[in-house]
Amino acid sequence: MVMTSRDLRRTGAASLVAATLALGLVTAAAAAPGQSDRLIVNVSGSALNTSSGGGTGALTWLHSFNSDALAGIGAEYDTVDNAHWTLAALTSSLSGGSAAHRWTVTADGRLGAGDIGPYRFNYDVEGLGVAQSLNRIVSLQFETRQFDIFTTHGNLPKAGVTLLLASRWLLGAAYAHSTGGNLGTVLTSVRLDHFGSRLSWFVGGTEGHVAPAVINVQTGAMGPVPRYWDAYAGITKTLTRTQWTISADYLDLLAGTRRATLTLTCSFLSTHP
Repeated sequence: MVMTSRDLRRTGAASLVAATLALGLVTAAAAAPGQSDRLIVNVSGSALNTSSGGGTGALTWLHSFNSDALAGIGAEYDTVDNAHWTLAALTSSLSGGSAAHRWTVTADGRLGAGDIGPYRFNYDVEGLGVAQSLNRIVSLQFETRQFDIFTTHGNLPKAGVTLLLASRWLLGAAYAHSTGGNLGTVLTSVRLDHFGSRLSWFVGGTEGHVAPAVINVQTGAMGPVPRYWDAYAGITKTLTRTQWTISADYLDLLAGTRRATLTLTCSFLSTHP
């Protein structure tokens, strides 16, 4: 069998995610103290002005080997209008360094398949990211993400910076520009988080051009990449061993498609002695 360049990229990205996950397991194998498990349930519903809308249901298990190593696995089901797909998700994270100069390497993959009308398609998205704290205030991030979704293919690198403002405020900004394929995506985003003793909240937005498949709208869409803006906000409340987050999101593709989404996330924490 002859592999295409897209097959090679997909295989290489998946292998990289698997290798990073395995490295996390090996690194943390002897670090039993401080282990914890987190079960995350996520449900959302969307309303679109051009179709019947859609929704998402996801279940994720995360295991923290210690404060520096984490690995997780999950399953997800999505639907948008007449498109449906089911995914398996893998994630891993490794950290190190001092509190003021901490580094983190992350890897993740969302792999699956679905259908849009009578057509079957594969859904493969793999990512690799690095972050470095320059001091206790400034942190830099870089990630690259490979998309292979039906007729949409390409790589989306992103660079970002976060600033810790006082002890309870976090301001972040990022810029992403796709390379190769037909993503045609260029995005600028900002986000502000406030961490309160009883309640935390966040607000943010994104503007630019985006391939619809990147944001789970019109999975099989083809043609010119539309202009896009997005705004979202949410609140988080911690109750004993559970953490609840509710968020609202509104996006406009400026080509006639608008979507409003409401998401509820519950995280259950279990610690090991």
